Amino acid sequence: MGFRELVKIAWQGILSNKLRSTLTVLGIVIGIASVITLMGIGEGAKKEAEKQVQSLGVNLIYVRPGAASNASISQGQGTAPTLTYEDA
Repeated sequence: MGFRELVKIAWQGILSNKLRSTLTVLGIVIGIASVITLMGIGEGAKKEAEKQVQSLGVNLIYVRPGAASNASISQGQGTAPTLTYEDA
């Protein structure tokens, strides 16, 4: 069975099942478009996040109060010992 004969059989199958072939092609196109779109959105979000981090600068640090715990029991937000200038 040669290549031409295989192509001929394939085209006969495609033409005899037009609706199935159309839906298959449509599904493939939608799938590829979805992947490309999601990759573009992900890359844009990544660049935006990098831009926001770079806009903070290199000499900036955030310190937030934590919760102290005693015997694995949390005592609530802001109950940890406070920081002083000597700590920095």
